[in-house]
Amino acid sequence: MSQQPPPQYDKDVEAGAPLVNQGYPPQQPQVLVVGAQRLNHPDYLGFSIFNFLCCCCCIGIAALVKSCSVRDANDRGDPNAQSLSREALTLNKVALGIGIAFHLIWIAILVALVVTGIVVLGGTAKALNSYGFTSG
Repeated sequence: MSQQPPPQYDKDVEAGAPLVNQGYPPQQPQVLVVGAQRLNHPDYLGFSIFNFLCCCCCIGIAALVKSCSVRDANDRGDPNAQSLSREALTLNKVALGIGIAFHLIWIAILVALVVTGIVVLGGTAKALNSYGFTSG
């Protein structure tokens, strides 16, 4: 068995000085991962919440869900976000139209009931006066 001599060290290196290449593995190149660019299509979330609370609840829920879908698609950079945004706007316009129509019909019914009630009460007061009852 042959003995090998011990490894020879560089004699130019002073004691305690750092060694330059001590056999560390080479550094990995840094990789920068860039996510998809966030799109900026309007999501009409406020409009959807207003329609849900004040106008047409059923269509307002659908518009609210569509608005959240637009927001998620914008975050992902999905090119489908623009069509989702148009659908959310369409649902919001339909809900607003139905809500306005419903409120106008409700107000017309209330006005008709009040006018009819006044006419009936006024007629009742005249009838009571004709029988000798006086008001107040």
